[in-house]
Amino acid sequence: MLWRKNKKKDHIIFCNSWPKSGTHLLLNMASIILNNKNDWYKDEAVKSTPNDVGKLINIISERVITYKHGFAMKGHIGYNEDVLDFFLKNNIQVLFIIRDPRDVICSTVRWVTDLRKNWDANNFFKNLTKEEQLSYAINGMPDFSPFNDNDSFVMWDKPIKERYKHLTPWTESGHTCVLKYEELSGNLGKESFIRAIDKVISFLGIEDEKTEDLLKNNLIDKKSATFHSGKSGGWKNDFTDKNINDFIKVGGEDLVKKFNYEPSICLK
Repeated sequence: MLWRKNKKKDHIIFCNSWPKSGTHLLLNMASIILNNKNDWYKDEAVKSTPNDVGKLINIISERVITYKHGFAMKGHIGYNEDVLDFFLKNNIQVLFIIRDPRDVICSTVRWVTDLRKNWDANNFFKNLTKEEQLSYAINGMPDFSPFNDNDSFVMWDKPIKERYKHLTPWTESGHTCVLKYEELSGNLGKESFIRAIDKVISFLGIEDEKTEDLLKNNLIDKKSATFHSGKSGGWKNDFTDKNINDFIKVGGEDLVKKFNYEPSICLK
């Protein structure tokens, strides 16, 4: 289902991701492609377990009715064949972004400790060492807001590998454009960034040179509330030997291998 020339505004983009992996980067990309932001840019992320298909389809259908065409949705939704079939029948293009899960762990801790001072989890985390904070993000988050009432389908109380299991099948779908945060953010250099942009352009069938130039020159949105200027691989500075061993013990290394990231070094 490639886009037809000069018809980009007629289509819908679903920006899917694991939380803290670059959702807003995808949404900024969609905004450039669709040449607008409008009200859809402010909508809450679509969240649902992969088994709650009816709820998910109802939420998306409501937005389709509201905006009709030329809009994007951000979301964290599990993979399901019925959901994919719904997307294909409604010409909803899926962009899925992944990020080194160790950096996702660090970003999650930063999200709680630096950006959300009013959360119960913030009060709990501020009394912990950095190693202890990362340990929770690896092994399972505590029973405090937002982890017990926000994105509950993510299974925050489970170890990192278990939390990923509903989302990772999207990376194996032939109808999904899978992108790496490290490449799309420019952290791996210009050549990797250009290749990532070209991948999106090819997937969506974009033939508009102006849009292509805008993507390559204006994608990174440093004004985003969740933007962090740290380079990829920051986990190496934050993880202690204990954190590395815990990550490997709970199966995190399986995610590293699956997504083709640099192996962890187990320091005993």
